[in-house]
Amino acid sequence: MSFFDDKNGFAVGSGGITLRTSDGGVTWADQESPLKLNLFAVQVFGVDKAIAAGELGTILITEDGGKTWSTQPNITGKLLQTIVYRGGDKLWVAGRGGTMLKRSLPLTPSLFSLPKGPPVLTTSPRAKPTFRLPIVPITDDGDIPSAVPIKKPN
Repeated sequence: MSFFDDKNGFAVGSGGITLRTSDGGVTWADQESPLKLNLFAVQVFGVDKAIAAGELGTILITEDGGKTWSTQPNITGKLLQTIVYRGGDKLWVAGRGGTMLKRSLPLTPSLFSLPKGPPVLTTSPRAKPTFRLPIVPITDDGDIPSAVPIKKPN
């Protein structure tokens, strides 16, 4: 959760949810991002401007109060958990495994291109199982009984 002033703020969370308040947190408007990845951090830098970060190196930016979100190209697939933004190229993002990123150029978000129309389910041929050798050799001197197959009811 992050606030720009005593009235305007954003909160982010599971499944790409973004919430916005303009009354100091009394009420919140649900404004889900187009990505359904978990978001763990948000930094508000204007009444209608915010940056959010989360799973798979996701960095989202809004400049219209959360009505639309853009993605910032990233260089990591790590989970990002915290943001500090001071304008221009002054952006730091940190996350799992000691990941620390710093922008060297001003933000350059690109808009999402979502598919038009409803989703279509397709089928794909199943891959045939492949035999794998065990990592640790298993030996049996005859004292372990064989497994008995489960009988199916008629």
